[in-house]
Amino acid sequence: MTVEIVDIVESVEQLPVLPGTTLRLINILSDVNTSIDQVVDAIRHDQNLTAQVLKLCNSAYFGLSRQIVSLQDAVTYLGATQLLQLVFSVHCKSTFSKNQEGYGLLAGMLWKHSNAVAIASEKIANHKNLKPTSGLLFTAGLLHDIGKVILDQALSEHYQQVLELAETEQIRFDEAEKIVLGFSHEDIGQMIANKWQLPEEIVATTKYHHESENYKGNDDQVALVVEVVHIADSLVMMLGIGIGTDGLRYRINENLINKYELKKDYIDRLGVEVLASLEKIEKLYGDQNSGS
Repeated sequence: MTVEIVDIVESVEQLPVLPGTTLRLINILSDVNTSIDQVVDAIRHDQNLTAQVLKLCNSAYFGLSRQIVSLQDAVTYLGATQLLQLVFSVHCKSTFSKNQEGYGLLAGMLWKHSNAVAIASEKIANHKNLKPTSGLLFTAGLLHDIGKVILDQALSEHYQQVLELAETEQIRFDEAEKIVLGFSHEDIGQMIANKWQLPEEIVATTKYHHESENYKGNDDQVALVVEVVHIADSLVMMLGIGIGTDGLRYRINENLINKYELKKDYIDRLGVEVLASLEKIEKLYGDQNSGS
């Protein structure tokens, strides 16, 4: 074994913290009582982010009949969830868009998968009128696999060993990670979320998104977020969106499907809606990257 937890910890410590603007937005958008003025105040001192938000708002993608010239108009038009999505596109896209060879993921696949899970989490919550804000669920879904970014390099050297163990023992890829490496991408994700001082709902999701039943805390909202992201993640993997060979061994918790009364026709419709939303997102950011 050449991988040491101290090396992984050092990699996490060297990972840049999320910008203050992003952290403030995550926290205020986790509050159902957040006002538009609070959102504007969290962004307005960040000149680069303000410019990026206005640029995206005025892109051909949105097709507005008038130009958006103020941040308040942009926030009012976009809404909290879409605003948060744009913020993360500015600050996190490069991190998620790299190759993840240890997971058999080509460039952009982790970004695509993470966005799909974020979208599905938000849609499930809205469908069931669940208590957490859509901004919080979107963020938890987007960051659930952040541990793969750090663990990828260590895993690439042991990829074949982990894959063979998962296939031979018929266990999940993360379970094989833990046996071979001594830790999994969920463990590393939890470390990163703690380093970034993210809300407990997001910290718990990075740790328990494959094993939602193992969350033993007493906070009902944290448990709900973990469960919804687990469902969303499982459904997105079933759709084959942005998965590598690691995605072949994960299973959905059927008890949660029953708990949230998610009927087959709704799940089928959700898949179509997620794919359509993802296509729009990819077009939006593709257009921006090409300078159009």
